[in-house]
Amino acid sequence: MKAAVLHKPMQLTIEDVPKPKCNPDELLIKVHRSAICNSTDTHIWNGTFRPYATPKMPHILGHECCGEVIEVGKECAWEYNVGDRVGFWVKMTGGFAEYNAIKPNSLGICKLKNDLSYDQGALLELVCGTIRLVYDAGLHVGDKVLILGQGPAGLLLAQEARLTGIAKLFAVDLYANRLAMSKEIAADDTLNLDGKSYEEAFDILSQMIGKVDAVIDAMGDNRWTQGNSIDMALNLLKRHGKYIIFGHRGKNDSVNTQLISNEDITMRGFEPGIAKTKELTDFTVELVSSGRIKAAELITHHFPLEQLEMGLNKCLNDLHDTIKVIIDIA
Repeated sequence: MKAAVLHKPMQLTIEDVPKPKCNPDELLIKVHRSAICNSTDTHIWNGTFRPYATPKMPHILGHECCGEVIEVGKECAWEYNVGDRVGFWVKMTGGFAEYNAIKPNSLGICKLKNDLSYDQGALLELVCGTIRLVYDAGLHVGDKVLILGQGPAGLLLAQEARLTGIAKLFAVDLYANRLAMSKEIAADDTLNLDGKSYEEAFDILSQMIGKVDAVIDAMGDNRWTQGNSIDMALNLLKRHGKYIIFGHRGKNDSVNTQLISNEDITMRGFEPGIAKTKELTDFTVELVSSGRIKAAELITHHFPLEQLEMGLNKCLNDLHDTIKVIIDIA
């Protein structure tokens, strides 16, 4: 089978590798679509991902996938059948290949409803991941929320936060295309940080939104060279406010611990547990299927497997017209 094998940073080849076997506790999937993770995949590819979390090379890149079950291990036969269409995700490896053998009991997986496309299926990993954060974030009806970053994750988080009944939603980013999408599908107002100093951005946001109840950080690496977005967001939080982290930053930004202490701010990540995650996965499929969460609308580009590196470059270096990239496998 054809697969995208990463031998070392920036050395990716499309090559023939053995088709995986289906063990008794596995499903063999014919992969139809895989999405590029704008954070993990691009940074593993260019060698800037956290070393302790990077899969050992050589390995097959990719983890946001969907496809069709073509073989069922005997231990999985009670739940899955040949022909099932599934969205699934693996631990940062194996997605950009024609076939993948997966253990359904040890990773995220969901059956696609008939009205869900393979494009939507490839995005379910990210939709499920973001909705886990919103479930565990403690947002309340009537809250004002600020989201840092409107890449694929931030745009999904904005829609999902709306489902909780919050009163106002504001978003910041550095790219006009993403902010335009945000206003179209979720945000009440947005601010483009590009070219603005810290003081200028803080003054505008203070007048625009005042103090907020919660901040969701989906910025990832902070490309805003004029300021520290964490510090700005902390200063916009109400007393007892919540700062919830989704995007992982490659470099540590300074955090005002005195402000966190004096204002009794809660700063946290998210992890609702595997049982709740499985429940949320089923719920997520319903939300995407019903159109309450727009996922396919975030897709800006398709590339064949042979042009994977072109897609990776778009996600890393051409964000002015790129939101989410899909790799067409089959």
